[in-house]
Amino acid sequence: MVTEVEKRYYNMYLAVSRSAKSKPFKLRKNFDDFDQSKDYAALKKVCRFFFQYPNINPRIFFLAPFKIYEDADFIPLDFYATRKAIKAYTTYSNQLQEESPDSEHHLEFIRTSLHFIGMFCLKHKILLRDYILFSEGATFSWMKHIRERNVSIYALFEFLNIDIALTEAAEDEKDLLLGKIKDNFIIYKNKYNKSKETKQLVLEGMKRIRKFLDESINTSSRTS
Repeated sequence: MVTEVEKRYYNMYLAVSRSAKSKPFKLRKNFDDFDQSKDYAALKKVCRFFFQYPNINPRIFFLAPFKIYEDADFIPLDFYATRKAIKAYTTYSNQLQEESPDSEHHLEFIRTSLHFIGMFCLKHKILLRDYILFSEGATFSWMKHIRERNVSIYALFEFLNIDIALTEAAEDEKDLLLGKIKDNFIIYKNKYNKSKETKQLVLEGMKRIRKFLDESINTSSRTS
């Protein structure tokens, strides 16, 4: 029996693969006997992969090979269960990272990053200003969030103590968790400062998060 999660990812695959080539598409509604089709085994592998690596963006994962192999008119579903698919995703993700911070990709990523940061601070009952130096172990949490692709580096440049945190972090941790971002930190920061939309988005977003957290934490303190 095809699960709702499997149906959702299959229809995402249809939508992305067709729209990548500007072709019309129709989402599949009837999944009767789909578990008997040749695509089902590949779909299960892909869904299992997404479950094991929740930091993977499924939409970008399905889109990546069309961007890397531009001559490809069709990418079969079983391709996405291969190492080549992972390599295409990694390559395309790195390309997206180098786009202008005002690109559609980065602006959307920043919005989800700010929401993630707000919910993380609320969960741990910390103020927004404490986020950068907060850790649940030996490593700053924000560095793990970068590695897991939950947070964009562009969402962090308004934290005044991010330079301190970067200096204090161990070199091996920075290499492992930040990778290229560690080496290009100043470049990304300069891009951020020169941006037209991103800086304003972050400033406004942090203002709202700060107010939300102040009210939530104060309310919690009064009722506890």
